[in-house]
Amino acid sequence: SMTGFGLASSEKRDIEVEVRSVNHRFLECTVKQLPFAACSDQEIKSLLGRFVERGKVEVLINYRPSGGPETLK
Repeated sequence: SMTGFGLASSEKRDIEVEVRSVNHRFLECTVKQLPFAACSDQEIKSLLGRFVERGKVEVLINYRPSGGPETLK
């Protein structure tokens, strides 16, 4: 299994992304994010599919105001 983390910040918000994957015969992607997110789950899955051919992949996206508490776990 593999896990990757990313963090982007602006004056208004922080976005934290965690991607976990395990070996799998086909590409199976699950996205967990807040309903008001800027990108749809399908857009994220499509982007991921350009770089990943197979595996069971879970994408977790947290949004929070810069310097504020997390809004999704």
